[in-house]
Amino acid sequence: MAPMEQKMNEQMQTALMALSHAAEELARAAVIVEALGEEIKNDGKIAPAQIAEFYFHLDMAYEGTDTARKRVYHVVDMFNKFIIPTRLRDSGMDLIRVAAVARSFSVVTKTSATLLDKEKGFEWLRQIGQGDVIQETVNAGTLSALCRNLVLEQGIDPPADIVNMRSYDTTSMTKYKPKVGEV
Repeated sequence: MAPMEQKMNEQMQTALMALSHAAEELARAAVIVEALGEEIKNDGKIAPAQIAEFYFHLDMAYEGTDTARKRVYHVVDMFNKFIIPTRLRDSGMDLIRVAAVARSFSVVTKTSATLLDKEKGFEWLRQIGQGDVIQETVNAGTLSALCRNLVLEQGIDPPADIVNMRSYDTTSMTKYKPKVGEV
């Protein structure tokens, strides 16, 4: 392994260990807080002001963990929707198997579609013979799948003034059993 790769590998391992340790600590703290919450709920002798103060600090701690969780989510999302799909595509690969984690990674294209104008959208769906997907509301997953299939299989683009549709790449991760000696 080249010195730069070794340094990056060490940085990745350090970051993952820190995140894993923080998650374990948070899980332990959550168990303690859950038990304490039950005790406080059942102990009628604790003053309301003391409970309110505890709640304030609990809420502040929650906000801090939620903010950190959101930051980690953004990094996970960046890997999922940009870094891995781009690296695989740039490498001319559509699938990579990583024995170290017993997972295969591939790029899948997902589609999200919503009706911008419900009435026009319903009319359009009826016009193209897809009125059967109309319910009191159009199921977002069904509409997304329909729009994806229309574009890919029939070359029909939904009207931009009726349907807000976007397609994006994301990462699919599936478990597999590595072969003996696979690295």
